[in-house]
Amino acid sequence: ARRALSLAEEVGAEHLRPGILVNEGSAIADLAGRWEEGADRLEQAIAAAIDQGDAVAALRGLNNLLDAGYLYWPPARSEAYVERMEAVVASSGRLDWAVDVAGWRAALAADVQGDLVAARDHVAGLHHEATTGTVQWWMLLNGARLAFEVDDREGAELLELARHRAGSTGNKEEWFSIDMLAVEMASRDGDASDV
Repeated sequence: ARRALSLAEEVGAEHLRPGILVNEGSAIADLAGRWEEGADRLEQAIAAAIDQGDAVAALRGLNNLLDAGYLYWPPARSEAYVERMEAVVASSGRLDWAVDVAGWRAALAADVQGDLVAARDHVAGLHHEATTGTVQWWMLLNGARLAFEVDDREGAELLELARHRAGSTGNKEEWFSIDMLAVEMASRDGDASDV
């Protein structure tokens, strides 16, 4: 990242700085024991992105910042980041990120507040969003997991949508997550052939 920042400055591409800082902060946050340092770097990246009007870098930074710490921080801190994300979506017109805001609201409701009903309300429109192509595989997987938790059969449909959406990436982690939930669902249903 330091080399990329140096090169961007050297060739007069300062507009790339926020995105580079987001990448750097995200990488640091993934290192064992350094997630707060990464979060600090992401805060700097978000501020730089907002100053330059780079909504995508700001949204990526907020998304990765939440991913780094939402389970560790006080709920009010995580909620404040979601609200900032929502404000950037609204001010920039990047409505393709609105589904990510809903996903983070659902994650906070389910994982931090323990409110599955509220979490499901936040992801209620996933079937529609899946048809527009604006929802990521992980959102569909989370919707499927929430449906499974409350024994709603919609979970199987959302899981298939997640499988379809992830199919183009070839990412083994994505497939593993999807297959694990499929096994849990089959086990609950007593379908030994799928387990």
